[in-house]
Amino acid sequence: MSFQFDADPFILAAVGAGANAGSFAHGTLGFSITLTNAITGATVFSWTPDGSLGSGIVGGVETADAENLNLTLAAFAGQTLTHSGPYAAGTFGHYSAVTNALAAGSYNVSFTMSETTDVSLVQTAVPEPSTWAMMLLGFAGLGFAFRQSRRRVSFA
Repeated sequence: MSFQFDADPFILAAVGAGANAGSFAHGTLGFSITLTNAITGATVFSWTPDGSLGSGIVGGVETADAENLNLTLAAFAGQTLTHSGPYAAGTFGHYSAVTNALAAGSYNVSFTMSETTDVSLVQTAVPEPSTWAMMLLGFAGLGFAFRQSRRRVSFA
């Protein structure tokens, strides 16, 4: 059995420079093809194209693997990271694999593709208005106390 397709994977993970420390973005791409024996449930072929011809495959031969279809990018404050793309005519890569000889029987084929993006922005605490009022009242009290301590009392 053979599998072949063209694809142009694209991931973008970006966090603006104004984001607080600890903020991050993950962009994840995943793709696999699995062939299992319908009777025994045994996996007889598994392929996760990783951009390296001959790796990421069990139970077959990979004949074309343009680029990694299974990866995660992580960006932190002020970073923009991309993988491949952006989509454009003529930029598609070719992928191809052939299973080893299969015994007579029934098989289940599974195509799995996922793209996820996770973003975590760290927020800084902003004082409540009552906190500001108490702080200003405290500064005013300190100023008044300082001014009173500088006055001298004289007796005639």
